[in-house]
Amino acid sequence: MDVARGLTLNTANVSLRAGQSGELIATATMSDGSIAVVTDQAEWTADDTSVVYVSKGKLTAINSGQTTVTAKYGDKTVTATVRVEIPQLLQLDQTDIYVQENGTKQVHLTSTFPDSTTPEDITDKAEWSSDNEDIAQVDAKGLITGIKLGQAVITAKYGGKTTTVNVDVATPRKLTLDPTSLSMRSSSQEQLKLTAAYADGQSADVTDKAVWSFRQ
Repeated sequence: MDVARGLTLNTANVSLRAGQSGELIATATMSDGSIAVVTDQAEWTADDTSVVYVSKGKLTAINSGQTTVTAKYGDKTVTATVRVEIPQLLQLDQTDIYVQENGTKQVHLTSTFPDSTTPEDITDKAEWSSDNEDIAQVDAKGLITGIKLGQAVITAKYGGKTTTVNVDVATPRKLTLDPTSLSMRSSSQEQLKLTAAYADGQSADVTDKAVWSFRQ
């Protein structure tokens, strides 16, 4: 192997979509000043082979992510950054949602990529999580299920970027007590009814769910 004084690549940054192929070309400057393409002779490695596979400079994009590809020729090395499915923007179709207990709500995630200005639905590709699964849970396809009264934040992650949606589960917007005043005889009984009005326009009898107290 001739001694190389320098080693360069045809590009320092590569952006690919999953399943696409690309190519890096390694060029060496030899000790005598001559230039030679050493792509096939160089040793190629990728820091994260789950993102991209490399062989003799040929790249195969596998999964969303970012990694460094290194070419080595003699004692010289050079690197390129490879980005696969790295979105420019993530956007949810809703930023605040309301859902009843045991109710469900579907959210959709779209993204734009460097090679296109048209938003692409990546709902099924994203990683979904809830910051409070006792309140609300989310499945791998962005379907949110209300568990019990409270608030939670659902996060969608893809290509190193994240976006969130606030979830309100069964929090009433208004409580109505019927009746609002009583005149009672000693030892008599009266039933109070508490009705909750929700953000989605529904109402429900929550008498049995309420915490009651008495003040003289």
